[in-house]
Amino acid sequence: MKKSQKPTNRGFTLTELLVVIFIIAILVTVTINGVFKFRNSADEAVAIDNMRQIQIANVSYAGDNNGKFVPPEASVDAVTYPWFENPDFVSFLKTKQATYNTSGARDTSLPLSLMDPPAVRKKITNYRFLGGSYGYTRLASEEPFHMSRLTYDSRSAAFITANSPFVDQSTKSNIAYRHDERKAIVVYYDGHAGTILRQQVDSKGDATNIFWQAVTEESLAP
Repeated sequence: MKKSQKPTNRGFTLTELLVVIFIIAILVTVTINGVFKFRNSADEAVAIDNMRQIQIANVSYAGDNNGKFVPPEASVDAVTYPWFENPDFVSFLKTKQATYNTSGARDTSLPLSLMDPPAVRKKITNYRFLGGSYGYTRLASEEPFHMSRLTYDSRSAAFITANSPFVDQSTKSNIAYRHDERKAIVVYYDGHAGTILRQQVDSKGDATNIFWQAVTEESLAP
């Protein structure tokens, strides 16, 4: 009588093991890429919404200041503030009057949720301040535009993602391309915002280009 043979358990061959490892590596790569793409899309959406809020506050500021948008720098209560700390401007961003801190000074702090997400995540210089995320396209030495004299409000940038609170239109060196390393976020004077590629910004030329210059020379005349 023949003895029955017990089935033997066969393990993975080296080839099968390598195939499994390869498949797992592909799945991990696809998952990571999907997460990064989702995060980049979320970052863009947040930054676009933030910049719309900034320009809405800028328009509200102009409505209360004879049509002039927020100055790049201005004296308020005998203190000189850059645009992103101007308490009158900040009050519109907060949708209420700027509060006062314990020392009696006007509180111009803003939540990190208003900053550019990649700037906060990477903790770049001044990431806690609005001026470390977005740059005004008017230099500190320039006058703000007047809303009644805007000629190219839908084609001229008001703010753009930057590493400095002021954007030099000639060199463009401080514009930040933090979104997918190719994109900046820009908001125009009419309030619409969106992404813009580095090569598109580079093609805008110097400060005389309408992307930077929201008015004509004729409309600047008194």
